[in-house]
Order: sequence, then structure tokens, then C-alpha cells
Amino acid sequence: SIPPDIGNLEKLVVLNVTSNRLSSLIPASLGNLTGVIKILDLSNNMLEGRIPGEIGNLRETIVLLGANLLTPPAPIGVCKIATVQND
Repeated sequence: SIPPDIGNLEKLVVLNVTSNRLSSLIPASLGNLTGVIKILDLSNNMLEGRIPGEIGNLRETIVLLGANLLTPPAPIGVCKIATVQND
């Protein structure tokens, strides 16, 4: 699982946990990484639940969420992210 305190890592530029069979919720604290993280790749896991609205704060981040078990709909703030992939 992704620990909730990951959003406290003030120098985290890339988080790539693709294909690790993670099966937790996406921590809302990732939204704290605004202006820091450039690439957030959570694809090809077994993440479930809804995408936290806080992820919409990552407007300058490439966010990859495809091939998970996420529950629609995505929060409206996610639409403001420059690059989101969920296929």
C-alpha cells in the first residue's frame, strides 16, 4: 500500500509504483505535493476506491492511473490536471 504520509515528502519529484500489485486507496495526501512532483505513475496496480479530490491539486503533474480498480466518477478537479491517463 501507499503510506498516507507520502504527501510529506517535500522533495519527491517522481513517484513510479507501476506494476507493484498495490491494493489500497490512493492517499489524499499526494495532493500536498503541488509544485513538487512532476510524474505520478500509479498505473497497473489494484488500487481501488475513488480518486481523492486532492489529486486535482497536481495541475502541473503527469498523472498515470490506468489499469486499476478505481471507482468512477473522477473528481472535477482532476479535469484541471495538464496530463491524466486512465485507460
